[in-house]
Amino acid sequence: LVEGIQPDRTHPDFRLWLTSMPDKAFPISILQRAIKMTNEPPKGVRANLIGSFSAVNEAWFEDCAQPVAFKNLLFGLCFFHAVVQERRRFGPLGWNEVYTFTDADLSISVSQLRMFLDDCAPAEAHEALVEYRNMRTAAKGGSAALAASAAPAAQASSSLSSARMPSSRRMSQASARSAASVEVKEEEDENLNPFEGIAPVVPFPALQYLVAACNYGGRVTDDKDARVLSALLRAHYGEQVLEPGCPLSESGTYAVPLPGPLSSYMDYVRSLPLMVCCDRAVH
Repeated sequence: LVEGIQPDRTHPDFRLWLTSMPDKAFPISILQRAIKMTNEPPKGVRANLIGSFSAVNEAWFEDCAQPVAFKNLLFGLCFFHAVVQERRRFGPLGWNEVYTFTDADLSISVSQLRMFLDDCAPAEAHEALVEYRNMRTAAKGGSAALAASAAPAAQASSSLSSARMPSSRRMSQASARSAASVEVKEEEDENLNPFEGIAPVVPFPALQYLVAACNYGGRVTDDKDARVLSALLRAHYGEQVLEPGCPLSESGTYAVPLPGPLSSYMDYVRSLPLMVCCDRAVH
């Protein structure tokens, strides 16, 4: 195909994209004529976690019927993904065979986690989710109204800057009180937790089977590697992960963050060490 391309008969905007796994028999002539780009998995647990959470949509992250369980298990699943990737660095000491675990394995596992948690959530959890959505919509509406009213207030304040000082001061104080009242209301809305007191319902056997036997385990051909994979999954994707602050390594360097917005998880991940420590649980 490449040899059949004739420059004088080819559109100047035409581009041919070729993708390939590393192969010793790859034609050198194509490499010499092409612009080469490589896409390698990130190195290190921290880099892996940053890549995984960078692909998460914030609205989707906050819209689960069991939010605390989802966030904790999502972090545990992403950490498991980073660990199985890192084990490849150790060659036969990590895995007996060579495996290519990809982001697609993580993506389907996360989708299944979300689907099972939503389907298994009790009725009161779905009612709380509707209430939470209404609270978020109201908070966004209040912020938009405040932003819309800020511009006329600023223009009025500017036009009266040459007027008497007491009047200008009264307007600025009224504007400040209005802004403060909206901010206080938003803080109160954020502090309300409609999910409080609702016990999580998580089908761990089904979730662990799908990951260990299908999504990731479907690539594993060695029986001892399959046992290692299952053990790592249970350590990072089990019932203990539902506890906020659950340690994921013996030293405590890696742990499940406290539930919060997506930005708090990114901040925590960026605070992790660049180099992997010697904790056995990480390998």
